[in-house]
Amino acid sequence: MFAAAALFLVYPAIVAVATLLGASFELNFMDFGAYYSAAGRFLEGGSLYYTPSRPAAPSHPGGVFPYLYPPVVIVPFIPLALLPFWVAAGIWVTVSLAVAVFGAKTLLNAYDIRLSRAKMLLLAYGIFAFAPTLIWFKLGQVTGMFVGSLCFAAASLERNPDGRFGWLGLALLPAVVKPPYAVTMAPALNDYQRVLRVVILGIAVIAVSVLLFGIEAHEAYLGVLREGKGWHLDALPISKFSFFVFRPFHVLGSARIVLRGVLLVALVGYVLERRSRRPRVERALFALGCAAVPVLHPTVNTLTLNALIPAYLIVFVSEFRRSDGALTIPLLSLVLVQIHPYATSVLSWIGIGALSPLDPLTPLVPVLQPGLWGIVSLVAFIVYRIERDEGGFPLPEDGSVR
Repeated sequence: MFAAAALFLVYPAIVAVATLLGASFELNFMDFGAYYSAAGRFLEGGSLYYTPSRPAAPSHPGGVFPYLYPPVVIVPFIPLALLPFWVAAGIWVTVSLAVAVFGAKTLLNAYDIRLSRAKMLLLAYGIFAFAPTLIWFKLGQVTGMFVGSLCFAAASLERNPDGRFGWLGLALLPAVVKPPYAVTMAPALNDYQRVLRVVILGIAVIAVSVLLFGIEAHEAYLGVLREGKGWHLDALPISKFSFFVFRPFHVLGSARIVLRGVLLVALVGYVLERRSRRPRVERALFALGCAAVPVLHPTVNTLTLNALIPAYLIVFVSEFRRSDGALTIPLLSLVLVQIHPYATSVLSWIGIGALSPLDPLTPLVPVLQPGLWGIVSLVAFIVYRIERDEGGFPLPEDGSVR
C-alpha cells in the first residue's frame, strides 16, 4: 500500500518533468479538437465526418484529427464549439474529471462509505494521478465521462438493481460511443428482462440520433466504422511502442481478433453459468466486465485502462471488509497498470543506444507490458473470489469501513 501510494503521489510530477524534457506529449487536447471541430462543422451545416479516404479537417491548433464517434455524441460539444478553443477544452476536461471523481464518490457512498473532506481530496487526487487519467486529460478525451458513468452504474446496480433503466442506461452510455464497453453490462445477462431493456434503450438512442442528425450522417458514420481507426492495420513495430500503446495480444498478429472473440464468448458463458440475482454476484460480475474492457477493445491503447477504476474500487472495498481480505494481488495489479505507460516506452528502447546489448530480448517486449499482467492478475483475482465465495464479493451491511 505504501509503495502504491508513493507511486501515485509522485507520478504527476514525473509526467510533468517528462513533458518538459520532451519525453511525453504536451497538453494539446488533440482528441477534444476532433469533437470541437466536428461540432463547429455541424453548426455551419457541414459534415461531421472526415474518414481516412477523405481529407481531414483542422481539429485543434497545430494538428488534424477526424471525428470518429456516432452523430449523437456530438450534442454536448455543440455549445462548447461557440467558445474559444482553449476555454472550451478547459471546461471539458474539468467537468469530465469532476464527473469521474463524483462517480467514484457515489459508488463508495452506495457501499455506505462516507468520506471526509480530506479523504475526498485524496480520492480526487488518486483518480487524477492514475496514469491513464493523465493521458485522457492531456488529450481532452471522453474517457473521464466513461469512468464517471460506469461508477454511477455500479452504484445504481447496488442500490436499485431492479430499476427499470437506471444502471443499464448509465452503463450503456460508454457503449454508445465505444461498443466494446458493453461488456460492463454483464450482470444484465442474469435476467432476460434486462436484456430486453438494453435492446429498448439501444433502439431509443438510435431513433433519437436519426431524428436529430438524419440518415446521411449515420451512413457517413458507418463509413468510418468500415474504414476503421487502425485496428485493420498491420501490427505496430515494437520500436513504436509508447505510453499510448497497450497491445495485449501483439504477438498473435491478425489472430488477435479471433482470441478476442473467444474471450468474449468465454465471458458471456461464464456469466450465464454463474447466473444469479444475488447482489454480491452481480457486483463481482460488473467488476469483471470493467476489467475485461481493455483486452476486448479493438483500438488498443492506454485510454481503455481507465475502465479499471470502478473494478478497483469494488475489489478494494470488498477486500478491506473481509476478515480474510487480501490486498497484495489487487495492489500489484494497480501498480502494474500505473507504471505501464512509461515502462512500455522504456521497453521499446531495447536495442537502441546503451540498451543495444539487450536487443535479443526485443521479441519479449509485448509480453512484458505491465498493463497486460495487471489486467490478468485482476481478472484472475476476481474470478478466484467468485469461485471461492460461490459467486461474489460479500460486503457487510454495517458499513464498517470509513
